[in-house]
Amino acid sequence: MNNLLINILIASSIFISTISSSMEREEDRQNQFFNAIRQGDLEAVRKIVAADASIIHKKNQQGDTALLLAVYKNYYLITQFLLNKGIDKDPTNKDGDSPLHHAAIFGYKKTAQLLLDVNAKVNLKNKNGFTALHNATKFGHTRIATLLIHAKADPNLQNNYGSAPLHFAVDQKGHTETVKLLLDADANPDLQTDEGNTPLTLAAVREHTRTVELLLTRANPDLQNKNGDRPLHRAAMRGYTEIMKCLINANAHIDVQNNKQLTPLHFAAINGHTEAIKLLINHNSNTTIKDNDGNTPQQAAALVRDTVTKLLSNKGIAPASSMIIRHYKEIIELLRIN
Repeated sequence: MNNLLINILIASSIFISTISSSMEREEDRQNQFFNAIRQGDLEAVRKIVAADASIIHKKNQQGDTALLLAVYKNYYLITQFLLNKGIDKDPTNKDGDSPLHHAAIFGYKKTAQLLLDVNAKVNLKNKNGFTALHNATKFGHTRIATLLIHAKADPNLQNNYGSAPLHFAVDQKGHTETVKLLLDADANPDLQTDEGNTPLTLAAVREHTRTVELLLTRANPDLQNKNGDRPLHRAAMRGYTEIMKCLINANAHIDVQNNKQLTPLHFAAINGHTEAIKLLINHNSNTTIKDNDGNTPQQAAALVRDTVTKLLSNKGIAPASSMIIRHYKEIIELLRIN
């Protein structure tokens, strides 16, 4: 081996060793930096950034930036420091969540306002199509939702499953303030999920009477889902008479049929809801309409009675002694066609 080749190998070895050592030092600095963030140690963060300003743009092994971690931990002063140093205000993690998504999920109002003050992207969607407003309404953070609306968050953006913020807001019982906020911001109450459910359908299912009343100031009471069910079907199925009254007063079609030709009266009869049946009959519901199997509501109730009778008999229980059987006999009588 000649001297030139030996010198080249030595130089290469020294260069590789230098690069390796430099990389190890950089990795150590990054570990110290992210550890300081996780521990909420602002002074340590300041010192590390003073020594290497570019470190704020690095990501940890999970793909998170310092700002994502700081907001996740709700370290307001560190968040403020990083933003003042020019860190990217809209980084996303592996799920596509930004710092504003995190603030909205956990209800960090002060931090959310800080991010909005530096014009964080208010309508940014994560990988599932959720915006920060989706998160705020899903977790019942009305104050965060208010901030986002004031920052021009779009209340009609739908996620990958067709849900808009209003769908999530109606799920939160007692959070009518959020529902009103979204409606005042021109949220469309007739947007449908991939399953065809409107916010009104969901509110009816949850028995949120005040929310139903709010939605009915603008919502169509007769939009159907993929099964052909309208809100009145769902309310009748569960015997929610107060919800049914709201829908009927809003001119919901009382004898509307779903994909199986079942009416609200069929649902009330099958599920044994006497008061719901009385309400529908008092509003002139047609007792003669037949479903796809050719059954009227009375006949559908009789099928339930017969099925229960058979089950009880198989278990050695006298059907005549069953409260359920007696109940369905009353329902059948109530639905008797004169």
